[in-house]
Amino acid sequence: MTKSYNAALIGCGKMGTSTFDHLVNVFPKGWLPLSHGETIEKTQNINLVALCDPDKNNLQKASQQFGIKQTYTSYEECLKDNDIHIVSIATRTPPRPDIIRAAIKSGVKAIHFEKPICQNLGEAKLLINELNNAKIKYSYGTLRRYMAAYRHAKNLINDDIIGKIKHVTVENDVTTLMWNHPHSADMLVYFSGSNTPTHVQANCSGQFDATSHIIENDLTLHHAEITFDNGVRGTISSAPGMNTRIYGDKGIITIGSDGAYITHNAMKNDFYMDTPKTIPFDVNESAMEYCFQNLVSQIDEDTIPLINGQDIIASQEILFGCAYSAQKQGVIINISDIPDEFTLLGKSSDCYA
Repeated sequence: MTKSYNAALIGCGKMGTSTFDHLVNVFPKGWLPLSHGETIEKTQNINLVALCDPDKNNLQKASQQFGIKQTYTSYEECLKDNDIHIVSIATRTPPRPDIIRAAIKSGVKAIHFEKPICQNLGEAKLLINELNNAKIKYSYGTLRRYMAAYRHAKNLINDDIIGKIKHVTVENDVTTLMWNHPHSADMLVYFSGSNTPTHVQANCSGQFDATSHIIENDLTLHHAEITFDNGVRGTISSAPGMNTRIYGDKGIITIGSDGAYITHNAMKNDFYMDTPKTIPFDVNESAMEYCFQNLVSQIDEDTIPLINGQDIIASQEILFGCAYSAQKQGVIINISDIPDEFTLLGKSSDCYA
């Protein structure tokens, strides 16, 4: 018999309930639905039964949108009053660790939480350890690894279409570190074949004290170079286009325009490559839909998750390494030298990432 799971959505703002209109009109296929609530509604075997947000206006709108009467301004009350199996956390970063811990304590089977997981490395390591010790299934808001284009590219690479990976480049324009580059960092981890970055060097701009372990305002990342323990190098570039390029010793795979297309350049000789060829792929669901489907599959069949705790920690290490390098005037940083208490609050205007 097919099992059904009750879900609570904690955080009923934009990522929790809807998508900006300007993004709806430009996203390539495979991005929508994007919000937690809309995706849960479309996912078989998950029933959205409770909503939580400290903002009563957000809560009222979400209640009307989804037809849910069980609404709460306290996540503790939400988790206590309902038979919840899956918690979806779409809040800003500051309260996220406490909500994750409350969900663990309540005995849920699975948690999906937004990125970044928290604001310093020490907390990230503790949270992942607590999730693993509780044997709770979880997924993470770095959604590209759940998208059809990126998964297909990963399968092609595993089939040795471009040989041994040498370099991964993410072109994500000039943008902020904690708000936007968790995606870039995760793509480097996903395609490098390693979740152990060893060194980071970065150029960032923004306001920060060169001697403080706390940076309040989010930094703008202009360029970063990352080294992994398997020898693969990674670059986060300020080039436009939202492209990810994976370089091997037999060719290049490019996932272009946020998953709109995939191209393959094979090496023609020792120096040059053939003209790029477009590789077709099927898109049957959005990244968020696939993410929640995988979460249900983890619960039902104990399938391998598409992201694990060390992947999440590795992407956090890259982000904090970028900020720590910038604070040290752009020197190469050994990941092991980043203090666990080094904190990025990710403030932009009046909001935190």
